[in-house]
Amino acid sequence: MMVRCNRVDLLYHPVCQAYLNMKWNAYGFYLHFCVLGLYVVFVAALTFYVTLNEPMDHSHLSNERWDNITNATDDHWSIVESIPTLDLVLLITVTIFSALSIIKEIFQIGQQGADYFLDLINYLEWSLYISAGIFTTTTLLCGNGNSYHFQWAFGAISVFLAWFYLLLHLQRFNISVCRRRHSIGEE
Repeated sequence: MMVRCNRVDLLYHPVCQAYLNMKWNAYGFYLHFCVLGLYVVFVAALTFYVTLNEPMDHSHLSNERWDNITNATDDHWSIVESIPTLDLVLLITVTIFSALSIIKEIFQIGQQGADYFLDLINYLEWSLYISAGIFTTTTLLCGNGNSYHFQWAFGAISVFLAWFYLLLHLQRFNISVCRRRHSIGEE
């Protein structure tokens, strides 16, 4: 309410600071670390898959080869079975996290409206989750033995964006902790 009414200076009042610290200590700190922990699992799974698997002999994707992949619904389970178990777990982890994060972003659009599009972090998140989703779903569809240039380009982009967003996330945490310490007189 204070921010909406352009009274941000009131947030530095001792009563507001005590209230914000109480809320942070009650559940904000724990919620933040749960979200951070899940995101670190996502970054680790994506990074491990991309770095532990060689891009193999990948080629350009022609229309004929794509038709063969999309028409091979009967062979899909044999393609998935050809992927090693660890790779499959990593791919499924990244795919599920990307899908859930895209759903979260859609809810944020509904909640924030047009203001959502003013924050550049949201564009970073969309780019990250879409590129990771494209990378993992095409790998799941094509199997471990088939690899294409565009897959590894999306993989490289998603790893870079994932680490970049993790640094931004940690930076926000550092700023919020420093503000909390400063407001209660620690330093």
